[in-house]
Amino acid sequence: MNARAVLAKLREHDIRVSACGERLLIDAPAGALTDDLRAVLTESKPEILAALEEDAQRSVRQASALVAYASSVLPFVRFTVRETGDTERDFTLLHRLRQIVEEHQPGGNRILLRVVTTDGRNVVLDWRAVDSRELRMDIARVLAEARTGS
Repeated sequence: MNARAVLAKLREHDIRVSACGERLLIDAPAGALTDDLRAVLTESKPEILAALEEDAQRSVRQASALVAYASSVLPFVRFTVRETGDTERDFTLLHRLRQIVEEHQPGGNRILLRVVTTDGRNVVLDWRAVDSRELRMDIARVLAEARTGS
């Protein structure tokens, strides 16, 4: 099964896959990730990582004009996170940020998170939540804590 077919099959089961360096991050409903699917993921990991990278690059290229237009029309929150090389710490930070966004009524305004990877690449994540002073303050607090190592 090629990487695109694997990703399509995972989407059918409401399983989301993303890349974090050379790791696959899996978000799946309880019981959805069967042993068979795990085996397919393990076998196809390099191809899946390549497909996810290709999708991310295509998305950035296609969205550039849309992002420029949307940024002039829609208010949104922008912030940047730099990978430290400590995968567990970086993953924990992104997980905390995602939790904050989800607490602030997902589905509203755009929240653009730019991740600067350890090899210098820029990866843009587009999340949605209702923009509020509290959301901005919560994000700022988490980022400040991450910088100081709290």
